Amino acid sequence: MIGFMGAMISNLAFVFRNIFSKKGMKGKSVSVMNYYACLSMMSLLIVTPFANSVEGPQMWADGWQNDVSKSDQTLSSG
Repeated sequence: MIGFMGAMISNLAFVFRNIFSKKGMKGKSVSVMNYYACLSMMSLLIVTPFANSVEGPQMWADGWQNDVSKSDQTLSSG
């Protein structure tokens, strides 16, 4: 149930993002793709400190090590 609620909140956030970004583009000469790209980069910069504080640096390091070890296995098998 928690996963479903998280997915619904995510969907709602994307809908609001699209609505407000289209309202913000009125009268601007920026293309839609560039506007969404800038919006995505800004949201990454805003959310990263919160994600790091919630997950903790140790979990990020463990995840990085896990991904590196999997990529080594993939490269050696291919």
